[in-house]
Amino acid sequence: MTQNREMLDLLSDEQKREAQRAKELQKVSDPVEKEKLELKFDQEKTKTKQKLKVMTKKHAEELAKLEGVSPSPKKKKPADEDDMEMVSA
Repeated sequence: MTQNREMLDLLSDEQKREAQRAKELQKVSDPVEKEKLELKFDQEKTKTKQKLKVMTKKHAEELAKLEGVSPSPKKKKPADEDDMEMVSA
């Protein structure tokens, strides 16, 4: 599935980037510079999280189209007697 590959690739890239971030932070001793880097990294992580959310939503919508259902199905309520009559008729 291409969708899974896209998500796995993004997660793999982010994992590598996180290791790079940790190395960069270890090199910095100045607290002010460290804070700036942490803020920069937080922004990067936020962008990645948003990409993941968009990707997940897109994949759910595509899957729903293939299955012929709405992307976020609501919980089914127990059928009442009127519904049961329609089914049995």
